[in-house]
Amino acid sequence: LLSGHPASIGALDGIPAGARDAANRALLGLERRRLEGVAAQLQTELGSTVFGGLFIDADAGLEQTAKKLAAIDALDEVLARGDRHLLALDLTGREAMAAVAVGNVDDADRVAVFVPGAGSTLQGSLGGYDTQVSALRDQTHQHLGDAAEDGGRVAAVTWLNYQAPQWGWGLAYTERSPVSDLAAQIAAPRLSGFLDGLRASRADAPDITVVGHSYGAVVA
Repeated sequence: LLSGHPASIGALDGIPAGARDAANRALLGLERRRLEGVAAQLQTELGSTVFGGLFIDADAGLEQTAKKLAAIDALDEVLARGDRHLLALDLTGREAMAAVAVGNVDDADRVAVFVPGAGSTLQGSLGGYDTQVSALRDQTHQHLGDAAEDGGRVAAVTWLNYQAPQWGWGLAYTERSPVSDLAAQIAAPRLSGFLDGLRASRADAPDITVVGHSYGAVVA
């Protein structure tokens, strides 16, 4: 399954983090190659029409594809920092979605799950969020003191596995607007399943704290 159908493992809540990470990293490479092919095809379509994609939406498709390739670049940069696990990856939506852990959620006694707010994207926000989440984990270890070395392991997750609403949609009552709770209603079951999966993948139950910022608090 890991080699032939990584998406079926990487997206499955309750699977151990090591398996999810391996599957999602494999899927990341497959998706990069697929999207690069899509971008090349769309670029060819744009170059072959005198209207520049006005009537075929190739320009919009190319822009969205470029954003997802930028999201993959951001994920690659964060995963290269070490001690990271890619616990979720979904490139099927309007914006790329993912969840990245600092530390091992399979053996941590305490797990923090950070849910970002409106305007967040993988390509524009993940690097900074990962830095903040890593600092939170370090501060928690310092607070625990000696307990961190004796049953006090901590992991922290940046959970950007939902379509965060984006600024610029004004007062429109759609899932894209921060003034609507529609995006949160769609995201809530995804977050709930993820949290249940953290417990289901291990024999003992970790102490889980959800940290929702701004619209992420609505999701939580």
